[in-house]
Amino acid sequence: MRPSLSGRSAALSGRSAALSGRSAADENDAKPLQSVYEQILGPRIELLHPQLRRYFGPIPAGHEGRGSGVYSWAGGRHSMLRPVLAWLAWRHVLFPERGRNVPFTIRNRPEGDGALSARREFTFPLVTRVMEDTMRVVPGAGGKPRLVDRLGRRRGLEVELEVSVHEGALRMRSTRLWLRMRVPGAPRSLWPAGVKVAPLGDVTGAEVPARDVPAATAATVSTAAVPAGSVTSRSIEPRGAVLRLPLPRVVTMTLDERAHPDGSGRQCVDVRLRSPIIGDVFRYVGEFEYAVVPASEPDTTGGFSGANA
Repeated sequence: MRPSLSGRSAALSGRSAALSGRSAADENDAKPLQSVYEQILGPRIELLHPQLRRYFGPIPAGHEGRGSGVYSWAGGRHSMLRPVLAWLAWRHVLFPERGRNVPFTIRNRPEGDGALSARREFTFPLVTRVMEDTMRVVPGAGGKPRLVDRLGRRRGLEVELEVSVHEGALRMRSTRLWLRMRVPGAPRSLWPAGVKVAPLGDVTGAEVPARDVPAATAATVSTAAVPAGSVTSRSIEPRGAVLRLPLPRVVTMTLDERAHPDGSGRQCVDVRLRSPIIGDVFRYVGEFEYAVVPASEPDTTGGFSGANA
């Protein structure tokens, strides 16, 4: 017996609805997440120069941003800080070399959770130095979003950033610093008195309030083995944890990024680490070209180690 016309129509309608559902899902999957800058700036991102709106906007899935240029200056200015900068170079945070007309490359890669990872390479005559970081937006007090940048191979230095737009340029300024250290699991009874305990959400970005913990202290321990919402006053033994120690504001980082005034499509960037006591501690300033390309294209900017390298 042949199915009725109405039955066939219903089947075709069902198949059409299923296909349209899949198409909508595919379209949603293809649509890039808001960039970390869009999440922080909101409508203010429209105040940026159009070129910078593209740079600070979202990167589609399967793509990455690649740039190259020359820094007219890169490095520190105080020889007494070279041992500290050498150690930070090993951590892929800063470096002790300094010079003029330093070639560099940058690669920006979106992460699945909306974060943005970056790798910068500075080519000196005898060595190529690497700086790595991952930016993400986390909830702050009252639910207000905060932008945090975790720097280094192990993302061990955390910086909270304040972002603004001024005459079409983007400005960032550091407001708080933390040192992040992974520590082995240990019974709660052995942790320092008064530590805050938070689940894994704090490791990946979310700020989770401590509970059943003594008076607040500067340190925060995030347990990587405890599901969100399950922390109690009972002793627990996490497999691993992250200890966040606030650092004094001995330096302040500022960034000023703007479109090149000649309209060539290049961007100008000036990043400074400045101490109120000794002035500029570290600086790089220069210009570069940038484009978003498929990640499958041959890489000419150097390897990308990712957030967990």
